[in-house]
Amino acid sequence: MPLALHSEGAHYSEMSGLSGTWKHSIRTQLDTELGANSARAVLDILSAFDDAEGPVPDALPWTALCAWTDCALLELHDTLVMRLSQEVDADQAAMFGRRFFALETFLKERSETYLEAQAYRIGLAVRATGILSHGVRIATRIRALVDYLFSYGALLDYRQSESALSIEALARTAQFSDVGAGLQHALVKGMTTHGPAHVNVLIAHKRPLRCIDARGAADLVDVVRERGAQAGISGGFFLYSEPDIHAPSYRGDPVGGLIDDGIVVGAPIYSRGAVWQTASGAYGVGIMGPIGWSVVDSRGTTIQITAVNPPKLCEGALYNRAYGSWSPPGYRSIAVVGTDIVDQASTRLPIPLAGAVLLPPANTPILSGPLRWICPEHQPIQAAMMGGPMLRTGGELECDYVSEHFAGTAPPLTFSQDETFDQNLLPRMGAGLREDGALVFAAVDGRNLRHALGFTLQMTGRFLAALGCTHITNLDGGSSKRMVVRGQQVDLSTTELHVRDDARVSLRRMHSAILIG
Repeated sequence: MPLALHSEGAHYSEMSGLSGTWKHSIRTQLDTELGANSARAVLDILSAFDDAEGPVPDALPWTALCAWTDCALLELHDTLVMRLSQEVDADQAAMFGRRFFALETFLKERSETYLEAQAYRIGLAVRATGILSHGVRIATRIRALVDYLFSYGALLDYRQSESALSIEALARTAQFSDVGAGLQHALVKGMTTHGPAHVNVLIAHKRPLRCIDARGAADLVDVVRERGAQAGISGGFFLYSEPDIHAPSYRGDPVGGLIDDGIVVGAPIYSRGAVWQTASGAYGVGIMGPIGWSVVDSRGTTIQITAVNPPKLCEGALYNRAYGSWSPPGYRSIAVVGTDIVDQASTRLPIPLAGAVLLPPANTPILSGPLRWICPEHQPIQAAMMGGPMLRTGGELECDYVSEHFAGTAPPLTFSQDETFDQNLLPRMGAGLREDGALVFAAVDGRNLRHALGFTLQMTGRFLAALGCTHITNLDGGSSKRMVVRGQQVDLSTTELHVRDDARVSLRRMHSAILIG
């Protein structure tokens, strides 16, 4: 029976109306060949998505359903990349297409050994056909579908492992070595209950941090060397596959708070998990948000942020894309993106993708750019990088997308409109704070069949908690995740889905970074 990652969502045992659908054909075949338990597990997995939004096959006999799948996937070979390119640039479309068809080939090969793999291949065809038929957010949904089914398809090869470790047991195998003043590093790898793992861990003790905007910079190895740092990791989120990136925003712009050498580079328009260092040198991991911050224009006019997305209008309120596409009616509005003033009106305004709409106090004069964002006086932050969501805040492990504004059309859409509820095994970057004040980074590799399937967010939190971290946040993962130690990249980053040892390796640019020492 496949290992299950998820603990919520639609379940086989709760389904109604299964008869007469393509899932009924799968259930019948798996019941006969593998037994009811295996059928139930596979149907649970395939029910994570709603397939009712596009054309799907009726309850064809198993052989006919497999033939339909072959035809559907053959048609997707001709249309998928073209449809993706209508929403994202040509490079992204080609990359997402390569991942899709690498998975399709992988599942087809595995179907000769595992009947479940053929069921996942049918699910891939049905879901992709529905996504293209619906025509909304094709790129982000195809990417999520591929990651989801790769996670489960890859686990088929490892479900019989007798030496598998729990995430906590894996973390306890870490053996650290000194790699510089106040820095320790360990490579942690082994077979877990969720397949092979490959995690690089870096611990910083009272070392200075630089949180930098790395747009246009060379690779992280070069950035670390040029800045004279001891080590470095990739930073927070950035605009990537969002379909409505318009000036003054551009693809690659950092999303959320970014403070470098005491200067606010990225505005904290969301309340999200972040890593920071104060002027005294102390590290922090927790929620960073705009309440208490001030926006100051070129003439010194100041607006202090008093609330974020409040249901009741008030002076000093800030509305971001987690609220919706428009600010609420009935109040003067100022739309801003970073230091730019996009629009000012006596009524509601569209909320910029990577910006916000402010409701100024009465009698506030017309603002004149550029703007400055000033952090509260009681928070003298020297460096900060926003990511999220928080995975632990002192107590139990947690993950609350909504309270951290991963909702609506707030970037990144891979989180705000996640349809899999943290069920994907993916490359991750996590950061945790220990009780002794040390800062711990974990670069989790993934999308690699032989060496690293990846972690869920919950697994990332469990791993860092096992290393003694009491406050844990997620940072940007995926293909842009990086870790450099002693001038060498130590993680296994790639944009591709690695199902063969000879798979191509290509790196996606990072757009922000944390430099240590």
